[in-house]
Amino acid sequence: MINYKESEEPIRIDIQHTWVNRYIIDDGSLAVAHKIWGDNMWLITPNMQVARVLQKNNITQTYAVSAFRNSKVDFNTTDKLIEAWESKNKDSIMQILGEVENFHIQLLTEILIESPESETELLLKYAKKLFFEYKKSLSNEFSSEFCDKAHDYTTWVSKKCFSLLWIGEVIAAKVFVKYLRYKNINAQYVDTTQLQNLNRWNLWVSVEAFLWNKFSEICANDPLAIPIIPWFIWWIQWGILPLLWRWYTDYTASRSAVALYDNGVYNQVLLYIQKLYGFKSTDPRILWERDSEAVSVNNLSYELVSRAIWHKGAGAWLINAHSIDERIKSRAIKILVWNPTDDSDKALIDKDWNILSSWVQLVLWRDYNWWSDDWVYWRQSQNTDWNHNVYLMGENMSDLWKLFKMVTQILRNIWIEESWWQIKMWPKWEISLVFRDKETALAWQVALHNHFIQK
Repeated sequence: MINYKESEEPIRIDIQHTWVNRYIIDDGSLAVAHKIWGDNMWLITPNMQVARVLQKNNITQTYAVSAFRNSKVDFNTTDKLIEAWESKNKDSIMQILGEVENFHIQLLTEILIESPESETELLLKYAKKLFFEYKKSLSNEFSSEFCDKAHDYTTWVSKKCFSLLWIGEVIAAKVFVKYLRYKNINAQYVDTTQLQNLNRWNLWVSVEAFLWNKFSEICANDPLAIPIIPWFIWWIQWGILPLLWRWYTDYTASRSAVALYDNGVYNQVLLYIQKLYGFKSTDPRILWERDSEAVSVNNLSYELVSRAIWHKGAGAWLINAHSIDERIKSRAIKILVWNPTDDSDKALIDKDWNILSSWVQLVLWRDYNWWSDDWVYWRQSQNTDWNHNVYLMGENMSDLWKLFKMVTQILRNIWIEESWWQIKMWPKWEISLVFRDKETALAWQVALHNHFIQK
């Protein structure tokens, strides 16, 4: 993988590099719903270049923006904000919010190191101003009565409902808007706090209708203006975290794609999810320390990806499960997963799969969870804190008993023994095993990945 920051010469993004060019047709229009940031916050310059080149080709764009991340630093903004609210203590909240601000300012300083000094100073000043406004609001008296996960860690500040949980996303989105405007790109912030009192049973339709109305308002003045959406949608009945889990920027982006598609303005809509690692055969971070590399998977079906991510992520850390739902599948909206610093790391997810592929494509790991796994492996809830799962998946895996015999032989060769196993034949074939601890599971994952995918 090429690191944009470390490469000798920055990649110059053109329309061919984006993969979007293959979907441009002479007699129709195209819209792209992007999801960006998280770890690929480092790619702010390529992100801007993508926005510019698509705009020059008259392609409508929207962006769902997540909080800043730095894979080199053990700091998660959302985790920190949840920690702040769970303390239910004003001093702790203010202290942690200060830590979040320091992280953002330091990261922005590093990311913008190649930008003009005047531009960097203005962006840093703007980010500090946003944090100051939020801290000032929270310095007032507040109530912790409903400050819990089911209410998105929301409290009342000066008779106004306030969720600290969305601060990271709001600041990230507003900073991106400001950055694009410095580059003479007309970006417009979408205020999702106007979405309120959402029923979880019609959430999808409500969000899509809201987004389309906002897109229409913005594009009425400038058809190529780019709406920028913070991924956090609050005021959902019983909270967004219990309903959608984490990493739901993908969900907001997918709702944007459906909103664009359903209004019939565009002949084709793409959901464009930017991930630092693209889409890999396994979590690449597991292999980095073992002198091995995950393999880019460039074409996948909705079905295979859905199975992988519905296994609670399965160690792939790829896409939120709710982003590839029936509303995306029924409209055959193609999904591109891409790291814009690496030409090889583009994946296309759509309704088709390679019927000729009969081998293992994904080797995934995740923690064992008793409430979702005990019934699968015919177990009772006991000592499950020390168990871990590994999956072998493919588009059209065949002869599973033969594959299973190969798996067990490889395990014996490296003196590893599984606790439980399952061969699944419906709706698609896969093999999964349970191991007694994480280190054993990861050792098996590496061994099987090397055998089935890298040999």
